Amino acid sequence: MKQAYNYFLALAASLLLAGCGSGEGEIYYDGYYYNYEPAFLEFSSPSRTQILEGESVYVQVKVLDGYLEEDEGITLYLNGNPIRKEKYAPFEWNASDQPDNQLDNLPIGTHILTAESRSEGYYIETFIFIEVVPNSSQPNGFQSWSNPFTWGGSIPGNGADVTIAAGKTVLLDQNIQVRNLTVEGTLVCANKDLVIDAEQIIVRGQMRCGTPQEPFNHNLRVALNGPFNIVANGSLELNNNIQQSWSGLRESVNSGVSQILSANATSWKVGDRIVIGNHNGSQSEQRTIVAINGSAITLDSPLANSYIGQQTQADNFARVGLLTRDIIIEGKSFSTNANLSIQSGGKAYLSGIEFYRLGETATALSTINWTFGNIAGQYFSNNSISDSQNGCLTLRSSINALITDNVCTYTTGTPLILDDISEQENLSEQNLFNRQ
Repeated sequence: MKQAYNYFLALAASLLLAGCGSGEGEIYYDGYYYNYEPAFLEFSSPSRTQILEGESVYVQVKVLDGYLEEDEGITLYLNGNPIRKEKYAPFEWNASDQPDNQLDNLPIGTHILTAESRSEGYYIETFIFIEVVPNSSQPNGFQSWSNPFTWGGSIPGNGADVTIAAGKTVLLDQNIQVRNLTVEGTLVCANKDLVIDAEQIIVRGQMRCGTPQEPFNHNLRVALNGPFNIVANGSLELNNNIQQSWSGLRESVNSGVSQILSANATSWKVGDRIVIGNHNGSQSEQRTIVAINGSAITLDSPLANSYIGQQTQADNFARVGLLTRDIIIEGKSFSTNANLSIQSGGKAYLSGIEFYRLGETATALSTINWTFGNIAGQYFSNNSISDSQNGCLTLRSSINALITDNVCTYTTGTPLILDDISEQENLSEQNLFNRQ
């Protein structure tokens, strides 16, 4: 009877697809009407069709709009070769409690995953293509954040406390919202736009998004609800494309105008935030670029003040600073009191970053606090700091710091603080500091 029933189930599926049958999902056989609900299979993981070389592939298949008969199960194939049959839900392969080595270290190229379920007279299947691409820019042995296998079977949920253990390298390939993120091992940004939402990030190992040789050519937004720290032996490496950080105002302008001429702003674009300030930094105002044509920049609203250009004054001319960067670290509100603290033993390589709404009023901490030791080779370059609740950058007992081509504006404290008589051999040049 089961054989005949399954045969007519398969026949029913054909009739339904052809628009036949006595009713929706119903056939008549041997004096009885049978309800038929065709099942469909769908891959819920992997959710990405492109996999980086060396990445483990976790597979999960869902049954939609129907059911499978008991013990039918689902068989997974890789490039036509069976991996194994999973009899009961959840239908998953290469999970933390049951690894499938065939899904690890797939060679570069295109692969096909096929899931099928069959019994007597009954057959359904689905498939997806995945492409394994070279991973030359990433470290060997990394694991993707989006892969449940990385976390023992379950990706950390919103508001979770997450620790990346020492010796472990995780590729951040999705947006995340966590409470406390502690990096004891290594966290590397994938080559895509990303958002990190956290109350606190502590880096004791390494966090890297781009290098000077291979900058991070995407958007990264780090939204903070509390202090952002690098503690002892931590390394923070954030490098975006280097742009013209600031330029002189080429010609004088009067209040009420909405177009200025910049001496050098070839890399700036529509939508960028800029600041225009006089030569001593005592007067400035922020605007957004709505059009740009060579050196001519059109602003979103007229200027409230007049400014002197280079053609009028060789030295005391106004400056125009670029605030927008593709990497932004920001406090969620002005009351966040977040800051970046590079502590003893820590390392920082920071270029092309926008720091916005940071700094602490209660503890008088600047947006960036760089403390203790010889930090030769490290740098803070081509960044912008704006709307800070305190100063921009504080050096404490630091030796050989390199601070170049930065813009700091709209702060309530001293822009650059040397906080200890032991600081020496620190180089600060070509920075634009103004207060409002």
